[in-house]
Amino acid sequence: MRSWPTRRADPAPPVITLLTDFGHADIYVGVLHGVIALLCPQARVIDLSHEVPPGDVLAGALALQDGLAFLPVGIHVAVIDPGVGSDRRPVALRTRDGRILVGPDNGVLSPAARSAGGVQAAVDLRDSPLALDPVSATFHGRDLFVAVAAGLAGPATLLTAGVPVDPEELCELSLPEPVPDGDGDGNGLTVTVTAVDRFGNLAVYARPDDLTPLGLAPGAVFCAWHGARRCFGRYGETFSDVGRGRLVLHRDSTGRMALAVNRGRADALLEAGAGAELRLVPVH
Repeated sequence: MRSWPTRRADPAPPVITLLTDFGHADIYVGVLHGVIALLCPQARVIDLSHEVPPGDVLAGALALQDGLAFLPVGIHVAVIDPGVGSDRRPVALRTRDGRILVGPDNGVLSPAARSAGGVQAAVDLRDSPLALDPVSATFHGRDLFVAVAAGLAGPATLLTAGVPVDPEELCELSLPEPVPDGDGDGNGLTVTVTAVDRFGNLAVYARPDDLTPLGLAPGAVFCAWHGARRCFGRYGETFSDVGRGRLVLHRDSTGRMALAVNRGRADALLEAGAGAELRLVPVH
């Protein structure tokens, strides 16, 4: 058995995690890190992702929700904010498991908050004393959200960061639930693609239980329709359950379903991207 060196039990530094759609071509992500380093140099910063598709609130919300279970309890900033500078509300909220979520009140925080036990308290950050001065109309990530996060990682409290808001008034994101065939014959299910990863895998908003009424279980053959495009595949557990270049429907690491092609790209095969609706039909 490997022997690990012992280390002194120092107090853990505060954790700030970042999720954005900023990408890495510009200075934006580096500036976020710089603001945190200036305001709270002791913080440990974890980049969850900066490659959420631009303005895709649903993809960002699910990424934050899926990542949260594997992140230390800390302050979690999500900036997918197509309404920046508008009347949408910037917020910080405390969940029942002790996390702080910071970002726009456009639904991007809501699935993660539910997974963390629900919202215990929330504040409106529009006049936050923790913000940088002045606050840019188009870069709230820098001047507001990470500045507030850095303050909350230090001595500031949620109630000193902004004006209290009733948690019931927070924006809830509408999730694209799977839809059975309208005629009630149970032969098909329409699902929505929520994300496409760099391998071309299509994440869809459905769970294994949604497929059970169709008779779809591991090993079953199905047909996936996208518009006039039709492709056959197999319900498997991993990519290699089908031959090279073949389509597989599987439960991915989030617990939801995904479509993949062994050594290929499902997005190219089905000519589908984020937001696309696919119809899954079992083949008997």
